[in-house]
Amino acid sequence: MVGTAAMAIPFIAAAPAHAADITESHEGSVTVESFPSTKHVLLDQFDDDGGLLQLTKVKVTATVDGELEGSVKNLSASQNKTLHGEFSAGIVVNGTGVTDLAAEGSDTETWNLAPGASAPISLIGNDSSEATITDPDVLEGFVGDGTVDYTVASDVSVQIDGPAPYKTTGVAGGEATVKVDYTYEDTCVVDPDSEICAPAEPDCSTDGVSVTKIAPVKNETEQVFDLDGGGTFSMTLLAESNPIGEIFNWTSTVDVFEIQVKGGPGFEPYFYPAGSMGADGLHAPLQVSQDTWHSVNYILVCSAPDEPTCEDDPTMDGCSPPDCLESDSFKIDPVTAGDHALPGGGTFTIVKHDSEEAGETFDWTSDVPIFWISVKGGPQAIPQQFFDYAPQGATSDDGLHAPFNDNSGKWYGLSHLTICAGDSEPTCEDQPDMDGCGEPTCEEDPNQEGCTEPTCEDDPNMEGCAPASNQCDTVEGFKIDPVTEGDHGVFTITDIYNTDDGQVFDWTSTVPILAITVKGGPVANDPQFYSYAPDGATSGTGLHAILNPNSGKWYGLSHLCVKADEPTGPAGLTSETPRKDQKESKEQPAAKVDPVPAPKQDDDEGDVDPEPEPAPEPEPAPEPEPQVEETPPPAPEPAAASEPEPTPEPAAGDAPAGE
Repeated sequence: MVGTAAMAIPFIAAAPAHAADITESHEGSVTVESFPSTKHVLLDQFDDDGGLLQLTKVKVTATVDGELEGSVKNLSASQNKTLHGEFSAGIVVNGTGVTDLAAEGSDTETWNLAPGASAPISLIGNDSSEATITDPDVLEGFVGDGTVDYTVASDVSVQIDGPAPYKTTGVAGGEATVKVDYTYEDTCVVDPDSEICAPAEPDCSTDGVSVTKIAPVKNETEQVFDLDGGGTFSMTLLAESNPIGEIFNWTSTVDVFEIQVKGGPGFEPYFYPAGSMGADGLHAPLQVSQDTWHSVNYILVCSAPDEPTCEDDPTMDGCSPPDCLESDSFKIDPVTAGDHALPGGGTFTIVKHDSEEAGETFDWTSDVPIFWISVKGGPQAIPQQFFDYAPQGATSDDGLHAPFNDNSGKWYGLSHLTICAGDSEPTCEDQPDMDGCGEPTCEEDPNQEGCTEPTCEDDPNMEGCAPASNQCDTVEGFKIDPVTEGDHGVFTITDIYNTDDGQVFDWTSTVPILAITVKGGPVANDPQFYSYAPDGATSGTGLHAILNPNSGKWYGLSHLCVKADEPTGPAGLTSETPRKDQKESKEQPAAKVDPVPAPKQDDDEGDVDPEPEPAPEPEPAPEPEPQVEETPPPAPEPAAASEPEPTPEPAAGDAPAGE
């Protein structure tokens, strides 16, 4: 089968600006059918922009993503079935630069099905392969303004193996993709100063601004550059985030009036007459021949000079200390040694020093955090020396001083301090009436609420507590092994089914049930305990074994221990294992799944009525329950097993009946 051609929109993944190579990619895809087929993928040739771009390498990648979705059902009414499925999807690509470029993915799965149970089929087959072309003669076939044509031949294989009877439905298919990566050199990136690529840089149209030339690196999340006039300029998302080329966003700590983006042989201008501190979506000039923007070589930023303020630098001359956000600031005037009580609580202690070589300094300690200290001295005590301990705060420091006196070569003498201190935290000793103060500890009063731990006697369902009086070897309980749907004396398992969390079952009983222990896992030793004491229950849903830590699901059901409300054993209880069919049919040859949905089977097709189970041997007291048969029971089996009758041909979509 030959399908229609597929085309895709190209995208460009550019290399860093300092590198010579740029990559431009084109890809297309076609559907993979459940039967062999051949389709075409058409991709654009490489446009060399009249010779300004030089193709150096081509990589062709073939990818197949196949899947089989459906279901499998055990048609046996009495036997567990283990089925195995295999799925594969493959493609072979031929076209410009490649011959028989193949990719094939496969997957397998095994299903363990209880009688009458179903399970979903979900098999995935993914794979890819690639070929790289650097031969100049072959590369010529990729250059032009047309397309390159690739044929994609696909095939899907499905196999389901296991003992009959079972039924499968499903649909197989997927997607095949051909991708071409063109790697080329841009002359204007390799040599921006060449005559064709280096026009005169434009002047800023705004007077009194500084000009900064920035050469960014591509594919970085964020880059920060210092501007020549002060302040910083940040570029973000300089990457291939648009179908037709690179774009970037920017922010600045100062006003920007103009940005010129250099790419290819020219500049793309952006003007902000009133000044701006950020914008989005900037790009280089358009590359008309390919209908994409040129790669960004560099940018010119025209920005206002950055003049610091007292908010930026509180240590500048003439600046007052910043606001004290943590508490009220506190002034010490004059600066004296010793303890000073802080308004928010706590004590600030000063130790002064005087050196003939350096001048006055002091050390300090505090029992509450200090966030900053402003030390003033000199003429009229206007200059300040600022010590910043934000944001965590500090509780001590050494060698603080006033500003430097250029005339004496020493620190100015200490005039006064301004301190920003945090509030002290009150204690129960300071405020004994606070919440939590005066309450006895568990050591002082172990009987108060919250001081005792529950025991297994208080809560037998706690982790680590073993269930009491529910063992299967006592007269009070009985065992069900294996766990099967149907009547087990007075106890009936109404449904066994699989959930996302594992295998579970529902039950009913004609007498009250006090406890059920569900066992599973590698050795079936660890129980999942369900208690219905003290009144008992006659039904329950969603019971399961313990959690399998490896799969994150509950273990499969191994056996049950059931404890009823009558200590001597109610009528109908038995510890015997329900008997299975005495005869198993021979396994039939494996059946292959139909990759399209199979027709629904009639009620009287696809399964052979199993031989009826013999009635269980009666207990001494109760009469055995009658066995309900849809068909008359067959004659007794002879001592020597005879060859089974030939199995009838199965209906479409069904495995052969073998029960």
